[in-house]
Amino acid sequence: MQIFFRQSDFLSGLPIPPSTPTLHLPPADRIRLIHSYVSSTPADGGLGISSDAPNWDCVESIFPLHDRHFNELWTRTWRNLRSIASVQLEKIRPQFGDAVAYYFAFLASYTKFLSVPALLGIIAHFVLPPYSPIYSILLCIWSIVFVEWWRVRERRLGLLFGTRGSFKVEKRRPQYKDGMSWWARELRILASVPIILVWAAVLSTIITAIFVFEAFITKLYQGPGKHIVVWSSLSIMS
Repeated sequence: MQIFFRQSDFLSGLPIPPSTPTLHLPPADRIRLIHSYVSSTPADGGLGISSDAPNWDCVESIFPLHDRHFNELWTRTWRNLRSIASVQLEKIRPQFGDAVAYYFAFLASYTKFLSVPALLGIIAHFVLPPYSPIYSILLCIWSIVFVEWWRVRERRLGLLFGTRGSFKVEKRRPQYKDGMSWWARELRILASVPIILVWAAVLSTIITAIFVFEAFITKLYQGPGKHIVVWSSLSIMS
């Protein structure tokens, strides 16, 4: 089983560690290999057992066993406020896999970067006027810097984890059926376009109504209890 998936990764261009008779696999790799062998189709070298397969309608889901001791230690670590923005990838990746390690790496990076808009918000609240374009421009610059920084960080993690190009590894879905033409698949995709446009229009209308209501309360309303109405409306909309 391990040889089959190593061969599949090699043909897909992924880095393969040297094979030894005493190759030690971390828990995440063992779970991945077993799950792939159980759920992959027979054409891909697996058993084809999946909740989506028509021949296995009694199977509801496939869920791996967890290390409760490690989960308790990891949860206790994240309860500490000093550890919220830090993550030990060398411990998370062998236990939960590359995808979870990516998630926690992004979460830690995003938490650290949020200190910048928090500081800008405090300064803008006491220094800048309401609806200041300077604050909006600074937030746009911050978002661009963070996105570009995370792209570099993501590529570095991909090289560190050996997952660059992993999207090339494709497997047949259990519900896949041969014989479907390309234009039928394209029509299914195009059928979702009107629904997306309708909900985009609904979302734009709601957001516009919120901004109009906020502008009316803060600028035009001069009735009794203005401060209370302004604070209550802003808290509800937030």
